[in-house]
Amino acid sequence: MRLVRRAKLVPARRSDSQKTRYGFNIHNTCDLAISLLATVPDLKDHCVEYWAGHDIDPLHYKDLTLHPQFLEDQYRLAIPYLNIISGKREPELTEETIIERVLASPRFRDVVRELIDRAPKYRGGDEGT
Repeated sequence: MRLVRRAKLVPARRSDSQKTRYGFNIHNTCDLAISLLATVPDLKDHCVEYWAGHDIDPLHYKDLTLHPQFLEDQYRLAIPYLNIISGKREPELTEETIIERVLASPRFRDVVRELIDRAPKYRGGDEGT
């Protein structure tokens, strides 16, 4: 609440009542972050819930701590959207940047490998006819 007062989102002076509610608390901030991260392309919802401290699987079948590289990759997707204080935004993407990102993506490499594996079927052209 101290930070909310400092940001001047609520009055600086405290009420005498402990029951005063302003609608800003850590849960609201957390829900805002979850909602914001839901707009990030390719970011998995269960990672966002995990980072928020929510129980993503009551039976603990999905233990994300066993997949640190996956969590790191997901976090890298979220980084440009996490700085809510300064309001800095990622610069607009140029065509070159988009091409570089596509070429560097693991999914693109997987698709290319699959196409290369299928290529021998199609290489000979009209052989066999």
